[in-house]
Amino acid sequence: MPTLMGEFLVDQGVLTGEQVDAILDAQRACARPFGVLAEELFGICPEAIERAWVRQYVEIAQHVDVLTVPRDPGIERHVSNRQCWQFGVFPIRIENNELVMATTPGHLPRALRFASSVLERPAYFVLTSQDALAQALNEHHAIPGLDASHLASTALAA
Repeated sequence: MPTLMGEFLVDQGVLTGEQVDAILDAQRACARPFGVLAEELFGICPEAIERAWVRQYVEIAQHVDVLTVPRDPGIERHVSNRQCWQFGVFPIRIENNELVMATTPGHLPRALRFASSVLERPAYFVLTSQDALAQALNEHHAIPGLDASHLASTALAA
């Protein structure tokens, strides 16, 4: 069973168990996202919520090796080379009209913001390692001067 966001926030020392219970009570009454309620009720910073969300997503998301996963022909047309490097994403396929892209845990928040604000179709993410992502981008979306060190510099710290 996946770890709940509240458990991650307690582990980080951001919330107490009693505060988690209060948020869950409020959530049952108004059906709003846990993170939003944590921010509103207890002043939890959005960055802490984002870190907890990433940890939760890492537990439940599919992990792939982008160097061996089959890709749809022509998938590159959906995301430019610059966008791949800027947001740490690697397009893989279209599935149920959604663009499936790989990213790393450290790039997940940026990738999600990119997908929700720029792409013209829904997207979802699978996870891969930073080294594999860099190698795949170099092979399929090369931009002179960009390499693994660029990806490392744009990743969210764990």
